[in-house]
Amino acid sequence: MLRLAFLLGVVSLLPECGRDETLTGYGASDTTWALTELHGAPFGASATLRFPEEGRIEGQAPCNTFTGQQSQPYPWFRAEQVASTRR
Repeated sequence: MLRLAFLLGVVSLLPECGRDETLTGYGASDTTWALTELHGAPFGASATLRFPEEGRIEGQAPCNTFTGQQSQPYPWFRAEQVASTRR
């Protein structure tokens, strides 16, 4: 927790001009997040979430893929205008 607080403090000192304030700008674009637990119970299916570029989300639900817009500044995000495939 101390490392996270330190990192957030250092990041807050960086210049704001042109900064990507979404999760993508803070390194999340290199990571695929996998849902492993839901409401305290193991999640048996496959579901992923990625932040491929500034302002975008994409992922794989158990049956369909999805894409959408990401808003709200780091460390939060809001998924908007979500579209999914239909299988």
